[in-house]
Amino acid sequence: MKTQRVKEKHGPKQAETFQASITHDYFDRLWDEFPAEYRRAVAEAFRQILLDPEFLRNWAGVNVVDGLVKLRYGRTEGQLFEFDRWEREPTLVRDYKKLRAYVETKSIEELT
Repeated sequence: MKTQRVKEKHGPKQAETFQASITHDYFDRLWDEFPAEYRRAVAEAFRQILLDPEFLRNWAGVNVVDGLVKLRYGRTEGQLFEFDRWEREPTLVRDYKKLRAYVETKSIEELT
């Protein structure tokens, strides 16, 4: 509900930023509670997802090769029907390359 209010007042980009911030805080608190073996398994799963651009595109709607993100529009944006649209995200390719290079040089223990 809070995300929807942010979206209505400040727009979809601000709502997404707000949602990402809340999610990050939540997972950060959970991470601190996980046992070491669970952290290692989760880190390895995230590494595999991050290093697979095709999976990222199909599962998360993030095209790290072409710098596009899939956004869904619908009635809340004044549309008659829901539809997805790929939109350019200017820093995505650069940011992905930096993150990928970082992850590729770290051991799982360093990522946990």
